[in-house]
Amino acid sequence: MATVVNFTQWPWHHWAQLNPNETAIISGDSPITWQQLSCHINRLANHLAKQGVNTKSTVLLRGKNHIHVVFTLLAVFQCGAKVLPLDPQ
Repeated sequence: MATVVNFTQWPWHHWAQLNPNETAIISGDSPITWQQLSCHINRLANHLAKQGVNTKSTVLLRGKNHIHVVFTLLAVFQCGAKVLPLDPQ
């Protein structure tokens, strides 16, 4: 059974509840609200958990400076796993 660490303990979910339509991140010319950020992270964290990512996992994260790296990093943390970042160059 896939498990994701309790969502309510993460600050992005707290801010999504308090200020769902406020800008959390700006990616290029596109603002991303706290609610959108929270939804992206939840979706990815659930997918990672179904793939077996858990508190004993280390996830290799290789990517350029892009918003998807932020989503992935936070989703991995939400699963309780460790991140090993690699420079794509």
